[in-house]
Amino acid sequence: MYLYKSDEVVSDWQEFLPNGLTQNENFNEIKLSLILFVETESHLFCIIGGNTSYQMILPFIDHSYGLNTYSRIIKPAEDELASIKSRGLTGTRAGMSEQFRDNYRIIDFIKFGKIPQEIHLRLSQEISDLHFDFLKSKETDRIQVYVGKGFKIKKGVDFENLHRLIQELDIIEQLDASDYLSSYKEITDTKYINDHLYTELITRIFNDVENLGRSR
Repeated sequence: MYLYKSDEVVSDWQEFLPNGLTQNENFNEIKLSLILFVETESHLFCIIGGNTSYQMILPFIDHSYGLNTYSRIIKPAEDELASIKSRGLTGTRAGMSEQFRDNYRIIDFIKFGKIPQEIHLRLSQEISDLHFDFLKSKETDRIQVYVGKGFKIKKGVDFENLHRLIQELDIIEQLDASDYLSSYKEITDTKYINDHLYTELITRIFNDVENLGRSR
């Protein structure tokens, strides 16, 4: 566990409120951030809390972990979307955020040219029962999750259930991933990117300099 306390600062509320309300009160605060490391046989998981902990781990994490994990348990015809942020590789729209009414399934959303970045959804009954039964309050509950860079269950858990959740995520990691979420495959092999793709990019830019010069 890594625990970080920031220096004592005066809350913004002190400047917002009139002196008559603040003169006899102490508005000093200390912000606390926590990173809990959990090591399994194949992964190092991080659970974060507080304002600065995410920034501390950002340079080191797998930025597609949540989406990749979800791709292993996706049920396109049964999972229900609440909201999604995506970016486009075709057309003029670079990115967008959308919200949906009840019973909008993920199979109705995915289209060619869109790459999901963050998804808020309700998992199918089958997956909720199979992998997250210990988090359910009632038999008919379906687990809600946020997936993106991380994997977040929309439900409070105690320390024991957190332990079980990490174990279950480790099991899910062994399943085959579906390519249903996107028409594109992310390349994450750094050596391949540096040795091949970067060189190819520079070559194509060089060969297209004349056209680039006429572009706005």
